[in-house]
Amino acid sequence: MPSGPTGRPDPFIPLFTTPGPGQTLPPPPFPGQLPPPPLPGQGAPGFPGGGIAITGIVGDSRAVAIVNVGGRTEILTVGEQIGDMRVVRIDLTRRVVTFLQAGRRFDVPMGGE
Repeated sequence: MPSGPTGRPDPFIPLFTTPGPGQTLPPPPFPGQLPPPPLPGQGAPGFPGGGIAITGIVGDSRAVAIVNVGGRTEILTVGEQIGDMRVVRIDLTRRVVTFLQAGRRFDVPMGGE
């Protein structure tokens, strides 16, 4: 029979305690500094309050991309337009959607902005 406590830990014991007088907080669990949060209106031009995020790609020969643009979720295929951007390519292998905006192409990877 093992010695010591068995089973789950006590759920009423606090995970974190506030430092007392003369104590300091431990360093943050991440190296360096966090990037600043995006300012309102940054991101995709023409879509205030947000950028573009690819949340999913579905299909095989005729792929569909689930895109979050400016806080709205849209389901787009190649050739469709949203605002002043048009979907040029949906790459299932690389999990990237290519857009055309004002004559300029840019890729947005799935899960990224």
